[in-house]
Amino acid sequence: MSELDRLRRTFFDECEELLASLQDSVTALAAPDAGGQHAAAVAAAFRAAHSIKGGAGAFGSGILVEVAHLTETVLDAIRSGRMAPSDALVGTLLRAGDALADCVSADRDGVPPPENPPVLAELRRLLGTPADSTPPAAPANTLPDFPVIRADTAPVPPAPPAAPPPRVWTIDFAPNAKALAAGHQPLLVLRALKALGPLQTVCDSSHIPPLDALELTESYLRWTLSLTTDIAPEVVAEPFAFVAPLCPPQITANDGSRIGFDPLGVGSLLTTDSPAPVQEVDPTPLPEPVSPETDPPLDPVRPWAGPQQAASSIRVDVERIDRLVNMVGELVITQAMLAQQAQGLAEDRFPMLFQGLEDLASHTRELQESVMAIRAQPVKSAFARLPRLVRETAQALGKRARLILIGEETEVDKSVVEGLSDPLMHLIRNAIDHGIEPPEERRAAGKPEDGTITVLAEHRSGRIVIQVSDDGAGINLAAIKRKAIEQGLLPRGADPSDDELYELMFHPGFSTVELISNISGRGVGMDVVRANVNALGGRILVRSYKGRGTAFALTLPLTLAVMDGMLLQAGDETYVLPIANILESLQPAADAIHHLVGRGPVLSVRGQYTPMVDLARMFGHRSDPCDPTRALVVLCEAEDGGKVALVVDSLIGQQQVVIKSLERNYGHCEGISAATILGDGRVALILDVAGLRLLAARRHRREGDDPHG
Repeated sequence: MSELDRLRRTFFDECEELLASLQDSVTALAAPDAGGQHAAAVAAAFRAAHSIKGGAGAFGSGILVEVAHLTETVLDAIRSGRMAPSDALVGTLLRAGDALADCVSADRDGVPPPENPPVLAELRRLLGTPADSTPPAAPANTLPDFPVIRADTAPVPPAPPAAPPPRVWTIDFAPNAKALAAGHQPLLVLRALKALGPLQTVCDSSHIPPLDALELTESYLRWTLSLTTDIAPEVVAEPFAFVAPLCPPQITANDGSRIGFDPLGVGSLLTTDSPAPVQEVDPTPLPEPVSPETDPPLDPVRPWAGPQQAASSIRVDVERIDRLVNMVGELVITQAMLAQQAQGLAEDRFPMLFQGLEDLASHTRELQESVMAIRAQPVKSAFARLPRLVRETAQALGKRARLILIGEETEVDKSVVEGLSDPLMHLIRNAIDHGIEPPEERRAAGKPEDGTITVLAEHRSGRIVIQVSDDGAGINLAAIKRKAIEQGLLPRGADPSDDELYELMFHPGFSTVELISNISGRGVGMDVVRANVNALGGRILVRSYKGRGTAFALTLPLTLAVMDGMLLQAGDETYVLPIANILESLQPAADAIHHLVGRGPVLSVRGQYTPMVDLARMFGHRSDPCDPTRALVVLCEAEDGGKVALVVDSLIGQQQVVIKSLERNYGHCEGISAATILGDGRVALILDVAGLRLLAARRHRREGDDPHG
């Protein structure tokens, strides 16, 4: 990979962060201005658009530079008070961000970018508005404003004084051999300047020597450039930021202003707005001290190149991290295999071997935790697009809704964060379409006109829980039952439980909406949610209350690589139970076991009753139930707070295990979250505690009041 390709790759990586910052900042303009929030948001959006424009100019991406420049200009108008944030203006800026993302994606993939994005006309129309007028209002058929957007009723500040005429900058640019050796290309600088305004170029080739004296590493061309623009001097100097320390250009304006580059600071600017020339700084080392006998010896002073700080972070290709994670997983399996092979040896005869195995286990765990920390990311990146989604969906449906985000800094494995985007999008759209009522219905029900959607992320029982809740009308279970009977999913006269009706919502093609729209009605959204969550080794819990709202809880593993588990023996099979789910293990007395009608056997522990599940009988390893008083009971807690007592034959021991996706390699199995490979090469299944509770409850209802459960 060439140096230019590396720079392009870095630019595209940075663009992803800048585009996310641009969208977040523009979306913040839709909320009421509290404590100067709008000023900070406009400044952040302006910096993002300006940085994208600068990088795009360096790589010759004309359409990207144009969209970024117009976006930056509109943001500057907001910053200076010539425009006030409104619903229409925020929408235009969000579409401009989409156009920038399309252009960046096209450049990264090497395909032609869109030639004339429609948003360009919108931006030009905004900039053509007289300075003393407000931004254009939304069309007459536009739906009501999104509630968190500041209405376009704020007083418009007086028009600023007329802008001075554009300056004409004369630039003398003479690249040298050092600049070429460092990878700088004069053509990229010229392209970046051309994006700033009308540019006239005159190339001086008089310094080219005869062919026999030509040096391939030397630069012989000189350029005299004339740039007409009204932008700030620091923006004019930006294309020379990297090349200036090696060959500083001479930049002067027709009004006598001048831009110089500080020889003591790499690429830092010295500018004046008067005809007086910039004071040159002599970089010659200072003389030695006059009295070395009385003063300590000093090294010659070198030109100061700014504060020298060690880099706090580096960019690493995700594929490299993934390979590292896979190798750590293989190391964990090998370590478990060695530990199992050593079990038949006498520890007193091979003390060094056992000490080495303990050290290997310790180092493997530390390495695994370090690698997982590298892959950990806050869920904020998955939440970033939700404010805009709520805004646009509510507008399209004529509803009013506000979004509350909690726990954005909760960290989870990168692959889990990436898999959250689609499920969250569908849940938010469903909450607004099916949950939040129209303003007049909410008003009649004594609710505020603005519906509330809350998205919460938190760690719970060794997993991450993402909860999407609303304060709408709740799920219409009667409509679900009626539709299920019509589609043949339920027999007539069936009396399903609430959980079974909730489960029908995730059936492919199932929807209670009669009219199909671009929001919902095809029965695809919830099916996508279930598929994506299952692929991540997670599950979905649903709770709804009529007239009060609905909550969907997505429970997902913190990592898809390695976890701590307890090996259990049930019949002839070995299972893995996540350590984070275990509360305690015990051998119960006979008087602690009771039978409840419709719920099967339960265990009384300190006054609380917990359903019991015979693990071997549940999965068909034996037909007769075992006597819990002669077996071992492991009391577990699921991520939703529910408890279950697993009856097993024995505990084998704690072990780190590598998680292998069962969904991807086999299919979904209720009560099982994933699989792993043990030290002896056998495959063991990893238990899903919450799934086991539901599986056992359905079995007890199906089998009736069997006293043996």
